Amino acid sequence: MPSIRLLVFTLLLAGALAAGSPAHAQQSPDDLADALLEEVGAAYGERYVQPAVNALGADLNSGFFHKATVGGGLLPLVDVYAGVKAFGTLVPEEERTLSLSYQTRQEVEYDEGETYDADVTYEIDEAPTIFGEQEPGQATGTATFQADGQEQTKDVSLDLPPGLYEVPAVPLGTPQVGVGVPMIGTHVSVRYLPRIGYGGFGSVQFAGGGVRHDVSSYIPLLPFGLSAYGFYQTLSIEGDQAGEGLDLSADLSAYALGVSASKSLLVATVYGGLQYERTTAEVAYSFDPPEIGAQSVAFDLTGENSFRALVGVSVGLGPAVLNVDLSQGQRTVLSAGLGVSL
Repeated sequence: MPSIRLLVFTLLLAGALAAGSPAHAQQSPDDLADALLEEVGAAYGERYVQPAVNALGADLNSGFFHKATVGGGLLPLVDVYAGVKAFGTLVPEEERTLSLSYQTRQEVEYDEGETYDADVTYEIDEAPTIFGEQEPGQATGTATFQADGQEQTKDVSLDLPPGLYEVPAVPLGTPQVGVGVPMIGTHVSVRYLPRIGYGGFGSVQFAGGGVRHDVSSYIPLLPFGLSAYGFYQTLSIEGDQAGEGLDLSADLSAYALGVSASKSLLVATVYGGLQYERTTAEVAYSFDPPEIGAQSVAFDLTGENSFRALVGVSVGLGPAVLNVDLSQGQRTVLSAGLGVSL
């Protein structure tokens, strides 16, 4: 499950960043942690994680069907499918970096260890996101404060995490089973993975399902199959980095509504569709290192993909079915499936 581990790593790292990062400005750990958490922790964490939510949301909302009709298989009264679906969402170049500007007030050291309250403006310019270059980014800024009766300035900087996965596409895979009843033109599909532990990275659980209804019978002499469908899925993450003092919970949900059409040609079926979709993620974490003390951050994210068009082809060889499709919306997704259809 490389993609699920990717999301776990991403969220854990964003939590660690929001609670504190190393600095080059001689700030104390308490001052640095407070400034990051209160002023930029959530904002930076959101931008760092957003590309992963976009990609995984686009993956989740893919590969629901390989034909529009219900029935026509080896069994006369039911339409059964069991297989594995795999998806890959291309990562746009603009999602490999992030830029952010923010102001805060914090203590800085000046003049032989004396500390002063300072107004600081930080600039983050094209720092890596989760899918960026595996080189650390940096936030640079200028602190302005009063010392010795005069206004003083001092350059400050913060190290930022590097990208974790500099990959062209984000993969995801899941088993899918479904049963349809041709008499009523309805097919129900289920995707499910039980909660799986990943040692020090916590655990994940995935579940989803949907309904597809064949509307071809309502339209006489229609030369192709036509159906409407809806799917809903959830991905739950619980992380506990005991050695780092970090507890994490994240709930990602995705739903899709669409129409599909297909045309059978000998052993191949050409299919396509139009789909509206939405992905949301709720992230909450607490960080409790001994030198800083307990800190908590929570934020919500929404995936950027909202609409797509797709086209694909499936090939049946006896009960075996192989399908491949390409969809285009705000993200480009390649989907494939291999299973048994009866």
